[in-house]
Amino acid sequence: MALVGLAQRLLAQASSGMRYLADASYWIYLVHLPLLLALQFALLDLDWPWFAKLPLALGLTLALSLLSFELCVRRGWLGRALLGRKRPNATVAGCQEAAMPLPAGRGASEASVRDAY
Repeated sequence: MALVGLAQRLLAQASSGMRYLADASYWIYLVHLPLLLALQFALLDLDWPWFAKLPLALGLTLALSLLSFELCVRRGWLGRALLGRKRPNATVAGCQEAAMPLPAGRGASEASVRDAY
């Protein structure tokens, strides 16, 4: 019960690390099983005890999952394919200019039309 209270107190505040893990959680869920199976197969022939192999496999699985999330989803081709192109935050004037083309030949200059909106 004390752990639940401690977790509520520590995790109730917003943090960039928790936000990153929340964003990566579904990706980690999708890729952890094939990564873990491949790592376990690679560690099979080592003469290490299980309590040495287990943390190594789990740590490498998490590290590779987060690395693949960063490279393939957040900054890579997969994120662009699944989520679309990220658009930079536009200023209000930039949004208005893109949404409303300037009238041509009406005697209004660019500056006066922009200032009117």
